Amino acid sequence: MKKLLSILTAFVAGIFNLNAQCDWTMDMHDAWGDGWNGASVSVSLAGTATSYEATMGAGGGVQTDETITFSVNDGDAMEVSFTGGSWDSEISFEIYNNFGTLIYSSGVEPLAGVLYSSTAGCSFATDVAEVNGDDLTIYPNPNNGEFFISNNGEAENINLHVLDIQGKEVYNNVLNLGTGANEFIKLNDLNPGMYIVVLDTENGRTTKNVVVQ
Repeated sequence: MKKLLSILTAFVAGIFNLNAQCDWTMDMHDAWGDGWNGASVSVSLAGTATSYEATMGAGGGVQTDETITFSVNDGDAMEVSFTGGSWDSEISFEIYNNFGTLIYSSGVEPLAGVLYSSTAGCSFATDVAEVNGDDLTIYPNPNNGEFFISNNGEAENINLHVLDIQGKEVYNNVLNLGTGANEFIKLNDLNPGMYIVVLDTENGRTTKNVVVQ
């Protein structure tokens, strides 16, 4: 069983390194609260464009906000463009990566046309050396999506990534674990199956398998 888990870890880690996938978010705002009045943002990833238009609220002069999520693959060519509507002076939006880092902010009254272009990614290093991770343990395992990560070694900042069997990132977080400390992870919305937990520290990367029942 242990050998099988090791093989699956290597297999899924290889998929992830080649084609990591994660979720980015876009926060859309309307100062009057009556939606974007025909304006829209187009997000193009690897040549496939999707348009988004905020439709929140019925007006009244109170700002309303709406957040959408879209999936990004490492290496996708990304382009963000804006199409104006009736009241663009009420509009603004921001785009954040999977770690919540601000990637782009339009400011109030975005200009029409292409506003941002770059190569998208999942903020996940693919050149980190694999190290012996005996100091970091996960329990219980199997579990129901709730588990602890325990640090039995030196205090470390840990970049945590949880991947499904297709290599898609389903959760990430940054942990600050002191010696002997435990971090409770609660992922109750996961479907039963095997997941890969990747723990990146200053010393390297540790990959572990978790079974959700």
